[in-house]
Amino acid sequence: MEFVWFRDFTKPGETLMDLLDSILQRESLIFGPVFKWHMSEVVFVNISDPDFGKLIASKGQKVFGKEDSIKAPLYFIKELFGPNIFSEKSDSWLKHRRALDPSFSQSSVGYVVSCTNQVMKQFDLYTSQRKGIIDADIMSNVALDVLGKAGFDHEFEAVSKDGMSEICQATGDLFRISRIYSLIPTLFLRKRLQFGPLKKMHDAVHIFSKTMDQLIQSRQGQSTDKKDILSRLLNATSEEEHSNTLLNHKELLGDLFLLLAAGQETTGRAMTFCLYLLCKNPQIQQKAQQVVDSILQGREPQIEDMDKLEYIHLLMKETLRLYPVAPGIVRVIEEDLNFKGYFIPKDTMISYVWSPTGRDSKHWGEDVKEFKPERFQDKIEENSFFTPFGVGARICIGRVFARYEFITAMTHILQHYTVELENPDFELRTEIPMTMCFKERFNFKLVPRK
Repeated sequence: MEFVWFRDFTKPGETLMDLLDSILQRESLIFGPVFKWHMSEVVFVNISDPDFGKLIASKGQKVFGKEDSIKAPLYFIKELFGPNIFSEKSDSWLKHRRALDPSFSQSSVGYVVSCTNQVMKQFDLYTSQRKGIIDADIMSNVALDVLGKAGFDHEFEAVSKDGMSEICQATGDLFRISRIYSLIPTLFLRKRLQFGPLKKMHDAVHIFSKTMDQLIQSRQGQSTDKKDILSRLLNATSEEEHSNTLLNHKELLGDLFLLLAAGQETTGRAMTFCLYLLCKNPQIQQKAQQVVDSILQGREPQIEDMDKLEYIHLLMKETLRLYPVAPGIVRVIEEDLNFKGYFIPKDTMISYVWSPTGRDSKHWGEDVKEFKPERFQDKIEENSFFTPFGVGARICIGRVFARYEFITAMTHILQHYTVELENPDFELRTEIPMTMCFKERFNFKLVPRK
């Protein structure tokens, strides 16, 4: 079967990121579940058929490998900091996974709940100072501060300084400028071109590396009962000096930045999208408030409440169905493959995109465009057509961390506020420079509940 070619080049005045955004959000609906497209000199096969997700999960890394070059998403983290669980493959990936798994188990990440409760006190102060009118992007700052506490036992002050703290600005600069960095053709040039935005990016690398080095050195060789992820990793290092699961300094730095960058972008945006949907669906917001009130009776949520607050988890799932912050994955085919009549030769780059599936009535019914958390009461878990955290062995290691953070933060907001849009007529539009985000800035209006 012949592939449909989407287009060979970008349109006049269109950037490569515009093309990627178009591919991820619209063209799968026009050209069908399988088609080819060009980005610069790279040829991709785009697949949005959920049966392909089953294939990835069943075949694993032996067939679906990782691209080990600047063409791969987030590869800049490996070049600038070190190898990490996202960039590595085969035995190297397994080493990272084994090292990180204990810190992300369900029993370990309970610490996230108390950290999120602390950050939400800063959120209340921020909201009060602005008389309830808050920037929608504040939830990304909430996510960064939670990662600071739960990940590093460190205060990033993203909420209290309204995103103006040094580490917050450095993280933002790295993500924004990485798009330019990834277009520079050789490693030699990427390392040595340090002017304009590229100098800003290298300065940001220095700020993050310096901060992490200071935290690591202050705890190196010292056993501690701290519950943050960095302390757990360093404790494991001191206890298993000769283990083949240990991470060296560059690997540790690579994983720590990935944790910070990926965790902030995804969970922060998911909370923002959820708040927007609650504004547009006040009856659902009211139901969620009633659920929270009946369970907690005014107290803070605790780890023991996470399963009881299942309706808030349903809000998260339904939000990610409509707004999948991470809309897909990129893999390289390690052997010739046939998929539903299409021959895909070895070494082809595949972009498997699940975002169109979330709005496909074939899977969700005629009310597919409605925000309806109750649809997940039928226990639709992460399966072939609902895969917000990825598929197969490489499914997101931080998904339980994200769930606890989301439930705790959203529960706090629902307990204390009714959320409205400052401009009731505002309609959200999205783009995907790297993860899904909103095109125009907007504000929420938080009205204190009596």
